[in-house]
Amino acid sequence: MSPVSLSGRKEPARVAVITTHPIQYHAPLFRELAGRPEIDLKVFFAHRPTAEHQGRGFGVAFEWDVDITSGYAHQFLKNVSPAPAAGFKGYDCPELSRILTPGSFDFVILHGWGWKCMWQAMRACRRSGIPYGVRSDSQLPQGRTGWRSRIKQSIKRLAYPRFIRRIPVCLPYGTRSAEYFRHFGGRRIVIAPHCVDNGFFAARAEEARLHRAEWRRRWGIPEDAFCYLFCGKFIREKQPMDVIDAMEQLERPDCARAHLLMVGSGPLEAELKMRAAAHGSRISFTGFLNQSEISASFAVSDCLVLSSVSETWGLVVNEAMACGLPAIVSEACGCAPDLIDQGRTGYSYPQENVPELTKAMARMMNSAAAAEMGQEAQRRLDRSFTVSQAANVLTAVITGAVQ
Repeated sequence: MSPVSLSGRKEPARVAVITTHPIQYHAPLFRELAGRPEIDLKVFFAHRPTAEHQGRGFGVAFEWDVDITSGYAHQFLKNVSPAPAAGFKGYDCPELSRILTPGSFDFVILHGWGWKCMWQAMRACRRSGIPYGVRSDSQLPQGRTGWRSRIKQSIKRLAYPRFIRRIPVCLPYGTRSAEYFRHFGGRRIVIAPHCVDNGFFAARAEEARLHRAEWRRRWGIPEDAFCYLFCGKFIREKQPMDVIDAMEQLERPDCARAHLLMVGSGPLEAELKMRAAAHGSRISFTGFLNQSEISASFAVSDCLVLSSVSETWGLVVNEAMACGLPAIVSEACGCAPDLIDQGRTGYSYPQENVPELTKAMARMMNSAAAAEMGQEAQRRLDRSFTVSQAANVLTAVITGAVQ
């Protein structure tokens, strides 16, 4: 694809990305876009998080141990919020009105609309006549919903079409987020697939497998065990207790090899460890793992389990599949229709249904095809959910909008 024609001469499209803060999943895509001759990219971050902000939900203050801001032009905006990174008003950047002026950029990509800075950017784009697209992984409620959720959805049915219909290009991450935009009246909907750096995770896992026995000893996993992996925040939305409950039901002769590795931290950690103690050595905890070590947890495991009751996508599934693991995910996870092909790349089950989760775990462990399913999952990612493919879609949308 050659550079687009702007103002009678060939030059790259000037593209701004507005996002809340540096996120490890976004960096590979930003680098890919920045490296394309058709794109002159600049990323604007609404906030520079502290280690404490970064650790919310994990209960552990930390900095990412991989570089997530190099390889592309970027700028940290002045966040004037009195409570930075806390809710809608936690990202307040009035200077966007001075940055997004007529002629400043040819296209703007916004990551969501749940923060004040995104509305500031949308207003500036409309006022300046700059075309823009909004990326989102939001999905409609799955399964049972409480009265609060029903009230919330009723309000959205009234309010959301008013602004979603005004979005020039809706950029969902997958099937369910496309349905979400469609439900609320999105005019132009183009899926730019959710992705991680597949090659990065695959290479790190392959390296860690050379020391698989050492990692297993370090984390108390028997060498002959079939190891399930839970990897995420220990919070109610992730429902980690369901996986421990399923392990209790797996205590039978044909499931004697079952082991569960719990990777992460959070407010439920003490409760989870107390419950896990009843299972002796069949459940082990690693604590929080940063990016440099997370692939080792995939390398020592045989299957990922994501038991969330609220999960707009679940990029840990992409990470695990990039490392050659099949996955068992609840149907609440937005990635389920895109990444889970029943019996081929993993299994999905009704959220909060521990008996069905247990059946899926037993089926996976007692199947000779578990490793083959992991290989098929990896192939699926490499076919349809790569950084390059997401960049291709975004590049086509951008160049189409500015020609």
